[in-house]
Amino acid sequence: MEQGKVAAARGAYEIFREICRDGCVVGIGSGSTVKKFIEILSCNSPQVSRSFFYSSSLDTTYALSKRGIRTVEPFSLVDDQIDVYIDGADEVSENLDMIKGGGGALLREKVLASLSRYRIFIVDSTKLSPRLGSKTPVPVEVVPFSTPLVLRELKRLGYGYILRRGRGKLGPVVTDNGNFIVDVYTGPISDPVQVDRRLTTIVGVVATGIFPRDFVDVLVIGYEDGGYKVVFKR
Repeated sequence: MEQGKVAAARGAYEIFREICRDGCVVGIGSGSTVKKFIEILSCNSPQVSRSFFYSSSLDTTYALSKRGIRTVEPFSLVDDQIDVYIDGADEVSENLDMIKGGGGALLREKVLASLSRYRIFIVDSTKLSPRLGSKTPVPVEVVPFSTPLVLRELKRLGYGYILRRGRGKLGPVVTDNGNFIVDVYTGPISDPVQVDRRLTTIVGVVATGIFPRDFVDVLVIGYEDGGYKVVFKR
């Protein structure tokens, strides 16, 4: 798995280098594969000093700062657009629909991806799935006050769910936005857009971890033998 992450990050860097020859505005997602990309970026890229970086989470901001890469806040965007966005995923279907948010940064990741002209997603091959929802639950970011209502509505819809608990601390996981995460067990999803809409209509749901294929421009898949495959959205 580790070699697959490194391979995917290396493939993403090759694409990034072509897009960002003279410096650009860059959005960076979250997760272990993204951290591999940050390592490669900091060691090899002359574009870093000429670029602006927007981070999706405090964890990513810390990872960037450790490598000497400074970040800026999205509200400082001049033309409200990011040139290129790089992020990972927890599960990817054959149709390039994705589930994200295992690290709890799904809302900010969705915001940065929506602001971006070109989106590169990187995964190791274990994240591939014939149908979304077969391997992982759908993270849902919830306003804390609305949690009882959200859980009631999820039960009414027939979904299993778990309020995500923190590791090394008591109580629920709290996102960088001050919200809770509910992991929703949908089972295999035939229509990701419909499920996303169904969940976001619940009062108190801020965002879901379903990223339909419209969020993807290119997917880089890394393999344990060190190779990678680039898949462009058709």
